Amino acid sequence: SPVALGYRVASSSFVPMSEVPDLPLAKARALLETAKRTRLLHLGSLALRSIPADTWSLGSILIRLDLSFNRLVSLGPEISSMTALEQLWLNDNPYFAGLPKDIQLCKKLKVVDLRRTAVRSLPREFGRLRELIEVDLRETPMARGLGPGPGSSGDVFDTDQLVERLFEVDKREELRLDLLERVVHGVYREDAHSGEGRRRIPVFVQEVCDSFPDLEDLKNVVRNCDRLFPPFKMIARARAAAMVKARYVGLVRESTKT
Repeated sequence: SPVALGYRVASSSFVPMSEVPDLPLAKARALLETAKRTRLLHLGSLALRSIPADTWSLGSILIRLDLSFNRLVSLGPEISSMTALEQLWLNDNPYFAGLPKDIQLCKKLKVVDLRRTAVRSLPREFGRLRELIEVDLRETPMARGLGPGPGSSGDVFDTDQLVERLFEVDKREELRLDLLERVVHGVYREDAHSGEGRRRIPVFVQEVCDSFPDLEDLKNVVRNCDRLFPPFKMIARARAAAMVKARYVGLVRESTKT
């Protein structure tokens, strides 16, 4: 899937704004001072390869950060300081590979422009940004994999659908990790630290998760895993995950009778 789990990108290096090549000290100071008043910082078309470190000092102020038409490759975890940010423009950075998971802390983000970048996927944590209105992925490698949203034309994408898709991917991964922890410390605790246990238990947990496409069902499986999971010696069998599903169906039937 083009919406990859936890897509990783290299962290950018940061230098003071006054030391960015082709950005004189006077202009750097003027940009910062203007941004303090307007809450808009425009660093577009400056051939930047790294983001000026001074940018992050405006994290609680900025509502728009324009980094378009530069030579950026990635954003680092410092983006998490942008707690007031509503618009992030990264379009026309042709080598920009992707967003870090720390973007999830920009809770007020509404618009992300990634046009004409090298983005192939978004981190699953991106789905936690519930205020998003528009994610523009036109002319990116990711766009070719996604296809247009329902009722849209050309390569305009349904942001709500994309965010919900990532939200579900994120929730499923959280449930998988929760389930794995529960069975390792619960029903399979005696075998979890053996070589065979380390190999088989994560694979079996993934198979079980794949058997439950509905998130609510999967949540109930996690809650009741001690009652549903077979003995460790049986998890290598071909239909072991189907056995868990059959037990779950039986458990649901019993609960509706009472």
